[in-house]
Amino acid sequence: MKAKDLYIIEITKYKKGKHHIEFDITNDLIEKYQIENVNAVDVKADVDMIVDPNFLQLEISLNGTINIQCGRCLDYYNHEINHQTHLTVDFGDQTDDLTLINTQITINKKENNLILDKHFYDYISISMPYKPAHPEENGKSQCNPEMLEQLQKYSNNTTAKQTDPRWDKLKHIFNNN
Repeated sequence: MKAKDLYIIEITKYKKGKHHIEFDITNDLIEKYQIENVNAVDVKADVDMIVDPNFLQLEISLNGTINIQCGRCLDYYNHEINHQTHLTVDFGDQTDDLTLINTQITINKKENNLILDKHFYDYISISMPYKPAHPEENGKSQCNPEMLEQLQKYSNNTTAKQTDPRWDKLKHIFNNN
């Protein structure tokens, strides 16, 4: 089954009122969207949906873990995801699946299905840290110490920087004036 097939709400199946739907987001989403630096996904999406003849109101909660690559030591670690959002779906003459800033999309009123895979991908992507790094425990990084040692060994950072003594004399003259 494709990722697109897994994250569908059959709109015609639900009558007016409130409904609860659960989705298990797994690695098929990574494969479809080729999410970089993500090794595995284990996220549960809880969707509370209010059905009205003119619109759908979805309250979406994503909870779980993604296995992402650390930006310091390049090992993978589990990062917790807890993301809540809402999505309003209006019915119109044509489908406009681009999410507006105010989290609103329009689908054709003849459409029977609401496909959520792209939205789940977006929500997971914005939940990822900008610079992923192992969390610290008791003030100590959980990064791979062997890799950090190798990075330190081959880095170009030098603690004692040699300067030209002529510049040092010029700096001394400048600082005394």
